[in-house]
Amino acid sequence: YVAARRLAEQGLAVTVAALVPPARLTGDAARMAERWAGPTVPISEADVAAADLIVDALFGAGLSRPLDGAAAEAVARANASGAPILAVDVPSGLHGDRGAPLDGGVAIRAAATVTFVRAKPGHVLLPGRTLCGALTVADIGTPEAVVPSLGVATFLNRPAIWSAALPRPASDGHKYRRGHALVWSGPEFMTGAARLSALAAARAGA
Repeated sequence: YVAARRLAEQGLAVTVAALVPPARLTGDAARMAERWAGPTVPISEADVAAADLIVDALFGAGLSRPLDGAAAEAVARANASGAPILAVDVPSGLHGDRGAPLDGGVAIRAAATVTFVRAKPGHVLLPGRTLCGALTVADIGTPEAVVPSLGVATFLNRPAIWSAALPRPASDGHKYRRGHALVWSGPEFMTGAARLSALAAARAGA
């Protein structure tokens, strides 16, 4: 409902396709639904074929069971529509930790995904990485202190984690101070791994 309101404020024609009738919502969801003045239809009646963009805010990372019924049907129709899909948090149906559809069920195939605070394993593990499309981690005001308080022990392998530990050659250094590398290859016409290893060693200065 928030996304619908913001898009409508930009002049777009927006329809909310709701899995749960607005009258059954509670808490923040109910308050945001009350602020939405545009059309709302049952998700089974959504004309996804006419959409230029589908915003997938059906389920988030906390989903613990495969999609079924009207939700699974809506996901299948959205995937088949040809319209780009923007997923909120994780594509609906995707397990946020394992990076695969729950129990082999259906999941949204998004062109892009916007998540919050930190990327989740499901955003980078296949097939989740493909289902998410382009990933954006957006700031929604959550303090950085929240992350260590959750006991997070998983980190995305990027140069920022380990680049400071790489040795830096001295300005007066020469090849005999940088170590030697011997690469053993397999069969004559299966040298791909050996070539990659030799190239990496050479680039490191050996």
